[in-house]
Amino acid sequence: PAPPVAPGPGTPVAVLTGTYGARVLRPLLDRAGRPDVRVVAVANRYFGGNVGVAGLMVGEDLARVLASEPDGHRYLLPDVCLTQGVFLDGARPADLPRPVEVVPTGGAALREALGLAPAPTPRSPAVPGSVVPVRPAVAAPLRSPRAGVAVAPPAEGGTT
Repeated sequence: PAPPVAPGPGTPVAVLTGTYGARVLRPLLDRAGRPDVRVVAVANRYFGGNVGVAGLMVGEDLARVLASEPDGHRYLLPDVCLTQGVFLDGARPADLPRPVEVVPTGGAALREALGLAPAPTPRSPAVPGSVVPVRPAVAAPLRSPRAGVAVAPPAEGGTT
């Protein structure tokens, strides 16, 4: 495919994401006041259709969706669906029918890719100029449906 379309005023932009991410991103991008930006939800058929996260998007599903998308648009792809530049199905971004820009996953990187100002830092209403501290969530032990069996929450950064 051709190289990615250069950002510019009026260049339409499509943010590629899973079906779950689309539910979150659409209202946020609608509020950004950028009618040239749209969200393209990529249904994941590769894993049977019941997976909706961006991190499990594969080249086969992206190719199917991008084949029906117009030329001349910027297509932003979150990096979370790649491992060392390769999708889980072995495809690479260069194999897709439209050029894509791989963007670090996260709100700040997406805002930067779209040319939006950084999100404001939350401020405490009680003290002008103070930053609201962000506290990590502390998970309480989970109770099993079986009486008296406690399950420890996963370690920070771990999974169950």
